[in-house]
Amino acid sequence: MKKIIPILLLAGATLSLSSCDRDNDVIYDQTDNDTYSQVLEITGTFVLDNGELKFGGDFNTPIHDADQVLVYRLIGESPDVWQPIPRTVYIQSNTATPYELDYDFAFSKNRVEFYAGGNFNKTNIPSEVKPWLTKQTFRVVLLPGYFPKSTNGLSTQSVAPKVNTENYSEVIKVYGIDDSKVTKLKF
Repeated sequence: MKKIIPILLLAGATLSLSSCDRDNDVIYDQTDNDTYSQVLEITGTFVLDNGELKFGGDFNTPIHDADQVLVYRLIGESPDVWQPIPRTVYIQSNTATPYELDYDFAFSKNRVEFYAGGNFNKTNIPSEVKPWLTKQTFRVVLLPGYFPKSTNGLSTQSVAPKVNTENYSEVIKVYGIDDSKVTKLKF
């Protein structure tokens, strides 16, 4: 009997301490607002600004710090063909050497900029290069930087889908993005 009483007291103390309730009036929003994917479409013409050919502008809403940004340029239609950026294209010229045109981009939480450069005179752009700098359409794909934890019970790490980011169609399919609901931005 003497051995049972301390065990019962210990069990009672454990139950009474573990059943305490924190009467907390703070309500936390459990909505998941940051694991989204979206596509922005931007059409513009490169202009010379401080020695660089570029165009760009601000996002409607800032992107999240951890988001991944992929950029593609429209190179064909019916159906649309999207080429990943950065990219170098070679344009035939009247000279022995073809023109080299480099497309690139830079972004921040609030803004995206598209750049063009190459082995041509930027202040007097050759006629063969001008169409490649005028009314160019880009798609910016914003992918979530955080993914739900693995459901296999073995991992507690965030698990990103495996996808070939060079292939726009595969990215859209894997992330379940509705390609008909692209947000068009005007800069």
